[in-house]
Amino acid sequence: MQPAGPSGYGSPVFALESTILLPAAEFRSQLVEGLAGPGYVVFPELLRPEIAAEIRAEMERLRDAGAFRPAGVGRGESNRLAPATRGDGTCWFEPAALTAAQSKLGAVLEAAREGMNAELFLGLWDSEGHYAIYPPGTFYRRHLDRFANDSRRTVSTVFFFNPEWTSADGGDLRMETSGGPRDVAPVSGTAVFFLSDRIPHEVLETRRERFSFAGWFRTRE
Repeated sequence: MQPAGPSGYGSPVFALESTILLPAAEFRSQLVEGLAGPGYVVFPELLRPEIAAEIRAEMERLRDAGAFRPAGVGRGESNRLAPATRGDGTCWFEPAALTAAQSKLGAVLEAAREGMNAELFLGLWDSEGHYAIYPPGTFYRRHLDRFANDSRRTVSTVFFFNPEWTSADGGDLRMETSGGPRDVAPVSGTAVFFLSDRIPHEVLETRRERFSFAGWFRTRE
């Protein structure tokens, strides 16, 4: 997902009113405070339940249509499959062909991008992202999101779409923070934002099929 600018998703404020449960100003305030402080922020139940359900249903349709591909590790020509490191399948967003569900999620991302640029002066130019499905028994080992030879990824985000998730299902996102490990259950509607170069993280082994979106806000160069 690579919007050319604020107009890429229409009116973020209007979209937020029907997409997230927090007031727009509170969302922006918590986002900026978390990134400027510990380097991350967790929003439990950020998305409205009907929006999360719509996105989950779309992911299931795309999965059934064979749109997901095994995910690799590394960038560009060095990208390779590594099931001992990462076991999810991904379906990347196409900037010129966003679905209605993807556009609603995109509106949240665009509002976040505008807020981070206005308050933190990060110079975020665009974003990219994909749906991810982890089959039972899979995981993603500890890693950083910023590539060694490409510094554009600046802020990472993850949204979850798993209703009725319990601790017995596993699949937590574990972030290594200055205060120690922080585990986030992939409960539907929850969202996480964190600094791409500062927060090592992993997906713990899941015991149920696990649905999420992963995205990255990038600088131009």
